[in-house]
Amino acid sequence: MKPKKSCLKCPVCDTELYVVEQMNLYKCDQNHAFDRAKEGYVNLLLSHKKKSKNPGDSQEMVVSRQSFLAKGFYEPISDEINKTVKAYFKSVAKTPETFLDLGCGEGYYLKRLIQSLEHAQTAYYGLDISKSAVKLASKNHKEAHWIVANSFFTPFSDHSLSGILSVFSPIDMSECKRMLKEDGVLIRVFPETNHLMQLKEVIYPEIKVKEYEQYLNDLEGLEVVSVKNVAYDITLKNEDLVQLLLMTPHFWRVKEENKIALLKMDTIVVTVSVSIGVYQQSKGRL
Repeated sequence: MKPKKSCLKCPVCDTELYVVEQMNLYKCDQNHAFDRAKEGYVNLLLSHKKKSKNPGDSQEMVVSRQSFLAKGFYEPISDEINKTVKAYFKSVAKTPETFLDLGCGEGYYLKRLIQSLEHAQTAYYGLDISKSAVKLASKNHKEAHWIVANSFFTPFSDHSLSGILSVFSPIDMSECKRMLKEDGVLIRVFPETNHLMQLKEVIYPEIKVKEYEQYLNDLEGLEVVSVKNVAYDITLKNEDLVQLLLMTPHFWRVKEENKIALLKMDTIVVTVSVSIGVYQQSKGRL
């Protein structure tokens, strides 16, 4: 049986990876091979691309995020992402051939996106550096191809993706531009300065807003199609607070006494405020 083509490239030699279904692996012409795990994902993260033995979110963070998201707190964000993706591809009268969730975590947003669309011929991919996250995503959601890899050194061929989704994740904009087809689209979800502000006021003595500037950088070569804000309040009980804190980098940044002060609270009303930016690859740049 002839190997099945993919838009992936070998992380060792950069030649095209093929899916060899009967052997349950990915392979390139140079005979570099990568087995699929029993859950269905493939690990394309080379050891020299790691900064630690188990990079990315830990198992504890992944499980906390899964539990938090399952309660629907971020469902309005997910719903707006789905509407945005659907509206964009309808406006350009195209069906995406390939679509990547870059920094996919446990797969919450990509699963709901696939369920909301009618793009049966689209090949969906989810990529994250956390093996724990991808393993969980692959185990629970069979609709996509799941990959362990570094978002800054992705195993996708040049100009191979119709669309990229990034939700709260650090990405390299030049890498996204490299992967996108001409007229391909990047949909980026990023926090506004008042996102989770009530929580931050408890755990930080001084709140910095400079970190949000990163989401507005490196847009050269991309045309801004639209930017929409999604904002609403949620009421969190103590259990929800624990899960929210564990699933974010805030858990590792705050002083222990501030963390304890937050976790002693019975309930808190928190503002969720994010923007969804749609950025199209500029025509003629390839």
